[in-house]
Amino acid sequence: MVDLTTLSIHAKSPVTFDIRYASTNSFTRQIIYDALYAFMILDAAIALMRVANCLAKYGYGLRVFDAYRPWYVTAYF
Repeated sequence: MVDLTTLSIHAKSPVTFDIRYASTNSFTRQIIYDALYAFMILDAAIALMRVANCLAKYGYGLRVFDAYRPWYVTAYF
């Protein structure tokens, strides 16, 4: 697992993060977990960075709302 928020600094276009379950700005209106990280398996993260780099050619970027979440969060839903 890698933290996409760290890996994204190497992308050619901006990757922004809006991790809603770490704030009250979600459909639950509760903080479900307190970490502002976006963990992914390495292959998925690299593929997402390739997409971000392709989008940069057209002036677009990515916004990530969620990624891997801890088991207790999955059980919560």
